[in-house]
Amino acid sequence: MKSKILLLTLLSPVVIISAQNIGTSPIPYNPERFFNTFKTMTDYGAPKDIYPLGSQDYYIHDTVTIPFIDDFSTYRFKNYDMWSLGTPVDSVAPKYRITPLPPSFPMSYCITPTYSFSITSITPPQIDSVINTAYLYTTYGNPLNPFIPVDSYTIWPVITKRYFFNTLTSTIDSSSYYPDGIITDDSTSIFHVYFPPANDNALWIDNYAYRNFSMGVHPPTLGVVTFDGTNEFGKAYQPGVTGSYGINDYLTSKPIDLNFPASDSIYLSFFYQPQGLGYAPAAKDSLVLEFYDVDNRSWHHVLNIPGANMHAFKQRIVPITDTRFLKKGFQFRFKNWGNQSGNLDHWNLDYIRLDKSRNHADTLIADVAFVYPPFSILRRYREMPFTQFTQSEVDSKWENYMRNLDTLTKEICYKFVFYDQNWNVLNRYTEDYMPVPSDTNYIAPYITSGYASYSRFIQPDFNYNFQSSAWLPLTDSTSFYVKNHIIQFDTDVRAENDTFLLKQNFYSHYAYDDGTAEESIWLGTLGSMALKFRLNFPDTLRAIQFYFNPVREDESSRFIDLRVWTSLTDPQPIYSETRQIRILPDDPTAHLNPVNNGFSTYILENPVPLPVGDFYVGWYQNQSFKIHLGFDKNTNNSGYTFYKTTNQWDTLSLSGTPMIRPVVGPAISKAQIGIENINSPPLIRIYPNPASDMVFFDIPASTPLHAILLTDISGKSIISKVWNGDNYLSVQGFAPGIYLLHFFDHNGAKHATHKLILQ
Repeated sequence: MKSKILLLTLLSPVVIISAQNIGTSPIPYNPERFFNTFKTMTDYGAPKDIYPLGSQDYYIHDTVTIPFIDDFSTYRFKNYDMWSLGTPVDSVAPKYRITPLPPSFPMSYCITPTYSFSITSITPPQIDSVINTAYLYTTYGNPLNPFIPVDSYTIWPVITKRYFFNTLTSTIDSSSYYPDGIITDDSTSIFHVYFPPANDNALWIDNYAYRNFSMGVHPPTLGVVTFDGTNEFGKAYQPGVTGSYGINDYLTSKPIDLNFPASDSIYLSFFYQPQGLGYAPAAKDSLVLEFYDVDNRSWHHVLNIPGANMHAFKQRIVPITDTRFLKKGFQFRFKNWGNQSGNLDHWNLDYIRLDKSRNHADTLIADVAFVYPPFSILRRYREMPFTQFTQSEVDSKWENYMRNLDTLTKEICYKFVFYDQNWNVLNRYTEDYMPVPSDTNYIAPYITSGYASYSRFIQPDFNYNFQSSAWLPLTDSTSFYVKNHIIQFDTDVRAENDTFLLKQNFYSHYAYDDGTAEESIWLGTLGSMALKFRLNFPDTLRAIQFYFNPVREDESSRFIDLRVWTSLTDPQPIYSETRQIRILPDDPTAHLNPVNNGFSTYILENPVPLPVGDFYVGWYQNQSFKIHLGFDKNTNNSGYTFYKTTNQWDTLSLSGTPMIRPVVGPAISKAQIGIENINSPPLIRIYPNPASDMVFFDIPASTPLHAILLTDISGKSIISKVWNGDNYLSVQGFAPGIYLLHFFDHNGAKHATHKLILQ
């Protein structure tokens, strides 16, 4: 017997939960959210299964409605963070259940009918019998969901012995039933059930695939999701097992209400591209699409796309007509087959759309969007130390790529706003630039004319003078923000891809790379590799960072020599020390940032004073093995990259940037490493604190705030509300104590959390 409605007996009030909405999901930390919340890392985490057996933590997935659209310009993945989910409801899930409940335990039973016997007369012998009450015996423990019954059947209790008339002796004899089993209790288990928060804006229930802005080649819009052989932490599924092969990443939708007739013409479409800027999937590799059968709780293969070399993004459109899938609770998922030993066999997906009233030719989208983000306001670097920043480092222009996906020409306006770290406006485009604030133009369809061509949109002027504005010299690390946005004057179906927020960091490191490794670069023999940087002022080199890209071999047991040069014509480096690639958690002089594309940082045993001018950092290896260093193919700094495998240095012939970053400036400790790479939320100030009846908050005007949540110290929700523009919250009548006040944006990302004391 299959049950579609599940009754959970709670330690709090009873709740009815649809089987279509509940799913077992792990609740480990998500590293990026952990950094954003606590600015530290206390654990390295581990890869997780989608539905791990034996888990006691379950999350209720809310059911979303169509249209279901994600172009990956915003973050819509589900993060299972205990600190953001709130307090779970302790729910009782039976191991088995007996209906009706028997009068006592233990109870012996048979799977065939049993009878209760009584002797009504001795002389003459007379026996009476009555069939026993039948019980429904339901077993639970479905590996995906313990609240779903596995099987049920009818049983009969053993109450008395079996009596019969013995014709040989003309007496009443008895024999015992041989029971098929004994039930000792109506057994249950306690599970922790997490309900979706009110501000949950996710579309996907897992985050194995990697959302990024750099792996796709000419994607439809800003952002793609990439499938490869690494998990959500950027670690290989089978480290070092070069011949491994199997399923790697999943991308699974939330339950969707698809309870429509087939005549409503429902289609799922998506754009895909093999390889992109990464590695091409082999012919035996594939990208697979599957649909979920709600009633039978099973996944069904829909299509697979075999591996191939890179080509332009292609759109596939798939009809959904089978009534098995036209149900509330329908889901779809993508998965990839490929090598499991690292960052290989890449697939990129973009612009997934599920909706009704479509047809097989519905491939055009009335949308104008950014395609690539501007990554820096700097001329040479993506990021640089605050101690070295001068006005000459500022780039007067950057490149914008805008795409019109429609067949009609659109009228648009491009603007940007430049902010300091407190979200004070420093500069506006076009308001602070000629010719006029209402600078508009037309963008032709991409299929006929390519990207936008109007010069003031694709190469906007940026001439903000930090020197005259008294920002220089920077006395401490800081960040600036550039909000780029397109204003649409015609029909546009998706506003999310019309805005991109660039965060320009000035911390303690130099970075040429954009933070994502599309490929790897290595030396296949003994030799050295070096990356060139320049100091505007004398400074001290404190650490060197590398991103070791997991590709095939497990390199963690190998050793390299960290090296520093001031001139490559000198026979010897000015500094060298030997370090192991593997970094242990208790190493006080090194740190491995455990996020995807996370750098390994080695604090130098002896800081290196450096004069004004060029310097080089890199490594030397004295063995013929490959060290796979992350290689950013979106930025070309081959002219600053040098290697030596003979007696002379050569410049790199490959277009790209090795992911090496020197750290300069004041002394650093391990506790300070890694925090710089995290997007700090906008500053929100609350007052008074402690408070008694009202608490006020200052919110920067540009902060995309959506919801406010007040919890007690255990995480229990006290107040949850959508932000309506007010700058206050009433806390009158709440018990004195410590509370947490959380601020969220439209995507469910937490901007800030403040400890609030009520008295």
